[in-house]
Amino acid sequence: MDYADARDLIKDGDLISVLSTSIVADLITIVTKSEYNHTAIAIWLDGGLWVVQMNVGGNGLVPLSQYSNFDVFECPIDRVVIRKQILETMRVYISYSWYDFI
Repeated sequence: MDYADARDLIKDGDLISVLSTSIVADLITIVTKSEYNHTAIAIWLDGGLWVVQMNVGGNGLVPLSQYSNFDVFECPIDRVVIRKQILETMRVYISYSWYDFI
């Protein structure tokens, strides 16, 4: 699915599973035996569609438009609850190092 096709269908809390290609992404798919190499959670903020994610360096928000190939899975819990939790969690820095990644 690409961003233009998916944007208006995505709601807060939907899971975004990314299919990307890079050396690190390819290694992740080999080790995990999954076609996906990254997962994030969608959230709408000020009319923009963002994803909450963890990367080496910590937690952060990224515009979903930066990803070109992904699948969307419906939020498995109450969207109001997940939105509140996302906003609370993003106020705190969460460390995520290369050591944690490995």
